[in-house]
Amino acid sequence: MTPEYRTPDEYHAHNVQRARIRLILDNAISDGAMVKTAICLAEPAHVVDLWVDRLWNRLRDALTDDIRGCEDRLAAIILLLEDRMSADAAELLQTIREAGDA
Repeated sequence: MTPEYRTPDEYHAHNVQRARIRLILDNAISDGAMVKTAICLAEPAHVVDLWVDRLWNRLRDALTDDIRGCEDRLAAIILLLEDRMSADAAELLQTIREAGDA
């Protein structure tokens, strides 16, 4: 059983923030794909620059740290690293279990 580190209201706020950040990151992926596509299609520099500006500006504008004290930028980084952190934690736990069985 996982220990409770947050109140139900804190979990709700955390989940709302994560959903909002996932949408922002999904948009960034789409914008980034457009940058790469424009480059591969040898579009003029001003077209590539428009997509780069859109990517950076949307991330900058959407991932603020002013919303109810939430640190969006850090939360976005953690969200992107979550799979690797979980895999590393599982590996560590497996090593601990194996050492306990020895």
